[in-house]
Amino acid sequence: MGASKISFEASLAADVVEAGRCLGCGACIAVCPYECLKLVKWHPSLVKECQSCGLCAQACPRYNFSQTQMENFVFGRSRKPDEPFGIYRRLAVAQATDEKILTPAKTAELLLLCWLMR
Repeated sequence: MGASKISFEASLAADVVEAGRCLGCGACIAVCPYECLKLVKWHPSLVKECQSCGLCAQACPRYNFSQTQMENFVFGRSRKPDEPFGIYRRLAVAQATDEKILTPAKTAELLLLCWLMR
């Protein structure tokens, strides 16, 4: 979760998308302040020149992911031994029943919306 400035091409395109590790969650698209990315066939694709801010690489759950670094970045501390599920503000479990939102993209959008509304 460093502040490294790396382009989409040098990070996610090579190590996640082309390697077949992309989940299609859209986190990289959501955090790009320059709107350089668009979801095309369930994968991020450049629609204009990447500004190499590195935010997409930091947001991607499949790129150099470290649970410890993520917890330190988000919560400012490391997990305690008595936190087997990790650090969280509130834990909730839900299941969609509407067929319209059961597709992977809709589920990711719903999760992102819930996170933004917190």
